[in-house]
Amino acid sequence: MSKWMTMLKERCISVSAMAAPTKPTEPPFVGFVGSLQGETEKIDQLAAERTNQDAHVSAWMAWQERAAIMEHEGGVTRPDAEAGALQDAIAHWLARHPLTPGVPEDGCMHCAGALPVDYRVAVLAGAGHAWLHPACMQEMKEARLALAGREVRGLLGFSEAAY
Repeated sequence: MSKWMTMLKERCISVSAMAAPTKPTEPPFVGFVGSLQGETEKIDQLAAERTNQDAHVSAWMAWQERAAIMEHEGGVTRPDAEAGALQDAIAHWLARHPLTPGVPEDGCMHCAGALPVDYRVAVLAGAGHAWLHPACMQEMKEARLALAGREVRGLLGFSEAAY
């Protein structure tokens, strides 16, 4: 028997009671930073927020640059240049977000009504055509301009009444 075990027996301390602790003294190792439960989701959320913030900053800087070019090269006042730059940003948004292509059998892209052969118009949409009633074309154009205006103003951080 070892000297330590003999000493424990002499002091009447049970060796079996000291064999293993009943509960851990430290939390178990679960991985490195970022691998803890929930940490991955937090990192993904922060990355998405950062990307969203970067998009806002990028859009705002492009709008400011376009307004500065209009002001200095075009000789217009700053408020007119900013309004013109906003119109350019809206046109750019519309170009980057075309209508979804469809087939005439799906109905009018705007009102979803049936499209008779003699009462339909094809407009360019992405990699194909969108089909509309001739009477729906103006309403569709106005609705898309309003949507683009809301999206661009939101991206730039403007209120609905700005510009």
